[in-house]
Amino acid sequence: MNLPHWQSLGAALLDVLAPEICAACGERRGRTAWAAGVAGPAPGLRSWHATHLCARCRDAWRQEPCAGACAHLPVWGACRESAILVTVIGAWKYRGARGLARPLAEILVPVLHAAAAAAGPAALVPLPLHAGRRRQRGFDQTLQLVSLAGRAAAMPVCADILVRRRATRQQASQDVTGPGRERNVAGAFAARPPRPGESPRLALVDDLLTTGATLLAAAAALASAGWQVAWGAALGLAARLLLDSGEALSVACGHGLAPAGSTATAPPADGRRQEVT
Repeated sequence: MNLPHWQSLGAALLDVLAPEICAACGERRGRTAWAAGVAGPAPGLRSWHATHLCARCRDAWRQEPCAGACAHLPVWGACRESAILVTVIGAWKYRGARGLARPLAEILVPVLHAAAAAAGPAALVPLPLHAGRRRQRGFDQTLQLVSLAGRAAAMPVCADILVRRRATRQQASQDVTGPGRERNVAGAFAARPPRPGESPRLALVDDLLTTGATLLAAAAALASAGWQVAWGAALGLAARLLLDSGEALSVACGHGLAPAGSTATAPPADGRRQEVT
């Protein structure tokens, strides 16, 4: 038998013994249309990593992006944070379903376009893991997500600007109503200054925004180093962060954590690719 036959036989056997299941609804691949997601390389992602998401669940999250704010910073998300979305992201981050990065990046692309249309273009900066957490997990999920989504959205990605210099407890273990999350990430980030000729405008990207504490801590570190953080983006936004589109655009008009001594100005309204409605 030739190799392609053995490969097909192996794939069929694997499908029987360990079928690919949608992480959101539990449907088995082959019984419904499947999400392929964004193709191409990404850190920690291999060709054999299955996508684990059906097209129906992907499309449910590919609606009009929602808008919100973390304090002074406008943010955009694919949808309101939900138990199902948290479960899917947990499968991606903690339970070995790395291939979910591809459909999740596909879901994030319209969010990036909506944010750039409303608050102006910016280079994308993934919120980094601490080196110890990255070794433990085996990959940096936000770097993986932003590498794929940034390429698909034709936006620059800058992964060498921001580092997490201090190990912190997982934010998910902290009470969302108390000050624990802010204390947990206070001073956790450091950033290099802009190089000559490098645009200072950045956008921070994370998987989920629950209180915004991590995003704001990272934005403060970037501003201290001389960067202007124009907006943030994530797959899901907690209900407490959501605004209607008019409120979000109002935040965007005075948006961004700018370097000390500088003045952040809003981009002109003309020439936008897409309006947030």
